[in-house]
Amino acid sequence: MGMNDRQERKRKSKPKETERAFRFINHTLTTEQKNDLRSMDSSIEFPAEMVDALVGEGYKYSLSFDERNQSFVAAITDRDTASAFYNACLTGRGSTADNARVSLLYRHFHLAQGDWSALTTASGHDVSDFE
Repeated sequence: MGMNDRQERKRKSKPKETERAFRFINHTLTTEQKNDLRSMDSSIEFPAEMVDALVGEGYKYSLSFDERNQSFVAAITDRDTASAFYNACLTGRGSTADNARVSLLYRHFHLAQGDWSALTTASGHDVSDFE
C-alpha cells in the first residue's frame, strides 16, 4: 500500500541523519539572576562587539520583534556541526533591542560561560537531549 501525500511530505521533512533538528534552549532567569543583570553596567560587561565575536566564531545571530509579547528577541544559533548544541538556539528578551542583546549575552557568557550544558542542566535537561 502506497503512502498518501501527507505521509510522503512528513517523510521528506525529517532531518537527514547528519542533521539535528532545530531546538531552543529555554532558560528562565531567576529573580536573583535578573537582579544581578540589572546591577551590571551592560555597556561595559556586554558591549555590542561581543555579538560580532560570536558571529566570527560561527554562531548565527538574529534580532526580531515578538508582536504577541511586545518584546525584542535576540538569538544565537550554534552552527558548529561538531557541537552537541548544533542547531540549538539560545535567546534573550528585552523591551529594547539592546536589552534583548544584553540578556542573551548574559546567559551565554556569564551564566553558561560559553557552555550551554550549564543552562540545560539548570533547566532540567541533559546534554544528551541535544545530541
